[in-house]
Amino acid sequence: MIDAGHTLDITDREFDVIAAIASSLQPVKLAVERLSRRDSTLLSAEGVFRFILDKLSRQNTFFSAEMEQAVQRRLEQRRNKYQWPRSERRVRRECGVKREIEEGELSEEAELNEEAELSEEAELSEEAELSEDAELSEEAELSEEAELSEDAELSEEAELSEEAELSEEAELNEETELSEEAELSEEAELNEETELSEEAELSEEAERSDKC
Repeated sequence: MIDAGHTLDITDREFDVIAAIASSLQPVKLAVERLSRRDSTLLSAEGVFRFILDKLSRQNTFFSAEMEQAVQRRLEQRRNKYQWPRSERRVRRECGVKREIEEGELSEEAELNEEAELSEEAELSEEAELSEDAELSEEAELSEEAELSEDAELSEEAELSEEAELSEEAELNEETELSEEAELSEEAELNEETELSEEAELSEEAERSDKC
């Protein structure tokens, strides 16, 4: 649905279920990684199983409870049903095998707890880095927007200044043209008056000549 471009509306209840599933599968993931190692033994396996059951029992969710019961049932099915005779059990206890098993389980559980803490710290560190990157990206975007806004204002001011200069030049040119036209009109009037005056003088002289 995501690839198709559809939106997913997840309610708070569904989100809690997803978080519970992810939290329950986290110790299982660590256990699988530990059991897949070359140096895994029966002692380390016992510690891993104790770690899984302890973590699941502490989560106290429906999914973790179901997972814990399933793991316990599977362990009971896979365990060897052979019972040692009393004498052999006593010898094994005297040899300290039980103590070694308990120590191995505790050591394995401590290592798994440490790995879980490191994994949690890594996730928190990654979230902090992502948050810091998001903040830096947001600051960069705001800075870029501020620069673009400032450039736009400067460009607008330059355009307005250029328009003002052009308008002023146009007004000066218009005033110059009007002044030239006024001068030409004045010259034309003077020339016309001069011609009329000359014509009047010539006419007077002609009249005088005729009288004589």
